[in-house]
Amino acid sequence: MQRNKFLAGTLIGFLVLVISATAASATLTLDATSITSDAAMTLTTASGSNVTVTRGVGFASATSTDSLYVGGLTQLTAATASGTALVIGGDVPLFRSAANTMTLQGTLTVTNGFNLSAGTLAVTAGGTFNAATTTDSLYVGGLTQLTAATASGTALVIGGDVPMYRGGQNTLALQGNASLTNGALIYGDTGTVTACAAGAAVLDLSTGNFFTLDMAGVADCTITFAGGLAGGIYVIELEWSGANAFLLADTTYQNVTAATLCGATLDENGDKATITVLARTATAVQAIGECVRNFETP
Repeated sequence: MQRNKFLAGTLIGFLVLVISATAASATLTLDATSITSDAAMTLTTASGSNVTVTRGVGFASATSTDSLYVGGLTQLTAATASGTALVIGGDVPLFRSAANTMTLQGTLTVTNGFNLSAGTLAVTAGGTFNAATTTDSLYVGGLTQLTAATASGTALVIGGDVPMYRGGQNTLALQGNASLTNGALIYGDTGTVTACAAGAAVLDLSTGNFFTLDMAGVADCTITFAGGLAGGIYVIELEWSGANAFLLADTTYQNVTAATLCGATLDENGDKATITVLARTATAVQAIGECVRNFETP
């Protein structure tokens, strides 16, 4: 009798083990259309196991305040187009549009600052900073390039009516008045020194705005200008060496010698005069203002 009981107990234990092992790998199927819990429901899976939902699931419907909290990685692998995007509030799709690119189809409002630690922020459909109704500011600590600002229509517009743009090679165009309150207009050019050779010299105005021309002991020196920007203002220092004259190759707008312009005889070695000229064309200039004389011997 004892032997039979022992065999029966062993058989029951074996069946429990088999049933437990089978249940661990079995599938639980519910035919009910809803599951209602009066308290919190906890679903615990074995380590490394996942819960797979194949028919869709709804969380936090519009009629409830339930929330979804995810403590680990969340992947929306199918969110690669607006039709399969993560839709915020019903009408703002958020999805992956290309490699390492997130697309937001809507307006993005940042309340407490936006930090871009790496990469490039590309705004392809226009952007507004510091609107008239706010006091927000835009600070740029690195290089800022306005590559399309090459005409008034694509310029950087200051205050609504002062366009500033690239008017030509190495040229900044400002359509408006420039007012200096507590500063000065600085000609930063250190100067280009040219010696008159064989009675002629060429001053390339495209290389700066301040030039020194030395007669260098030759006969009359004829000056030819090149590369001038119409409307540009240039400062030229002339140094005499004898009773010869500085002449202009193009006398369309200035047909007197520099000595006549300065109203004095400059014929000693080292006598200097500084004149300011206005470029009328690339090769023709016109003296403006007074000639400043600097005699070697008073």
